[in-house]
Amino acid sequence: MLLAASLLTLELVGGVQSIALTAVIPTAVSALGSPRWYGVVVAAPLAATFLTLPAGAALVSRFRLDGLFWTLTLMSVAGSALCAAAHAPGALVAGRGVVGLAGGALASVSLSAVSVALPDRLRRAVLAGYSVVWVGAALVGPAYAALVAGALGWRWAFVAHLPLLVLARGVAARRLRSAPGPTVPSRYRPVPATFLAVGVVALSLAASSTSNEGAVPTARRFVVGGAAAAAVVIAAAALLPAGVLRARPGRPALLAVLGLTTAGYFGAQATLPVALHDLRGAGVGTVAVVTAAGGLGWALAGLWCGTRPADGARYVRRCAAGALLLGGGTVSTALTLTASAPVPLTVTAVAWALAGTGTGLLYLDTLRGVVDPARKDDTVSPPEAATAASTVEAAATALAASASAGVVGGALSAETSGRAAVAVVLVACAAASPLAAVAARRVR
Repeated sequence: MLLAASLLTLELVGGVQSIALTAVIPTAVSALGSPRWYGVVVAAPLAATFLTLPAGAALVSRFRLDGLFWTLTLMSVAGSALCAAAHAPGALVAGRGVVGLAGGALASVSLSAVSVALPDRLRRAVLAGYSVVWVGAALVGPAYAALVAGALGWRWAFVAHLPLLVLARGVAARRLRSAPGPTVPSRYRPVPATFLAVGVVALSLAASSTSNEGAVPTARRFVVGGAAAAAVVIAAAALLPAGVLRARPGRPALLAVLGLTTAGYFGAQATLPVALHDLRGAGVGTVAVVTAAGGLGWALAGLWCGTRPADGARYVRRCAAGALLLGGGTVSTALTLTASAPVPLTVTAVAWALAGTGTGLLYLDTLRGVVDPARKDDTVSPPEAATAASTVEAAATALAASASAGVVGGALSAETSGRAAVAVVLVACAAASPLAAVAARRVR
């Protein structure tokens, strides 16, 4: 029970910090005098994540879970401190990259801990409990961001959470000392992992370029961006179980639903802070509230799904409803942000909350199916399933978020067609929703 409580606490801290940094990063980039770096700052931890995330199953099979927790925690603390001390955008990117290196491994290691160290009933409770703590994160996150950034400055938003983070990780590490390891060692494949990282960086740089003097010509940007996106997809496919890109029935189809859902939601979310900041003049607190509205909708829907697990035809119907809400909410958010006449930001928050609700309906049952060790349609071990789930989420998020943040940030910094870029990107993200519903029909 103590392990479960510490894992839920870590999810709460991570949720609050995610909401706070989503709101604070546009302010930090502007304070450092480099708004065009917004897309790169967003992409840096995502790219770094891929160097370590695919190693999760291999790390769990070779090292003790408690030692991994402590080592990766110290890396995360060092990266956050570097961000707080940054006086140039390059230092901020470097700090975010170190945090991404630690976070990539922690994502799969933590999910492996849920699969390996917890009995079936408690594992299901923890997965459902993640939705509960995200309700708290959505409520606390905006207040935390406004308080820390307003009273102490944006730098403290990177480090104020660290004492609680270290405490919760210490409790988890202590409880994991006797956790059993998998009987079959897993292999880390650095080549596709490196291609993922390089592809995300190249995609972000290509998308962030503008038409200003010295920027990469538009045609070349599309070629570089397209090649980078293709590299991300191909490398991710090499790290995942066969058949994910085709949504092959069974676990691959579940992974496809997970990837499309996270691409649609997080790709859209990456545009919100800079669009709200530049188009609507919103401050850190307001940005945090609007962003948290999506997280709250996701959490409440996930909480409801956690008490009513769905499989078979019921799962397909739930995914169809979730896809409708995610797509419709994202398009509605685009309309409120780009309307010629000012629309109250409460309307934007409601629209984004609908998108989050749809994500919640799609997400929890899908994740439960992926990491369920009782599945008989393949021979994937629990740590390998956890790593696959983390990898497909991270790859989809990086692909969508890097491209959307880069395009929108570049367009807004150039002061040309910013509203059009926001609208096009959000509608493109919404298009992932019906694809997720189609993939859900192939799950058995």
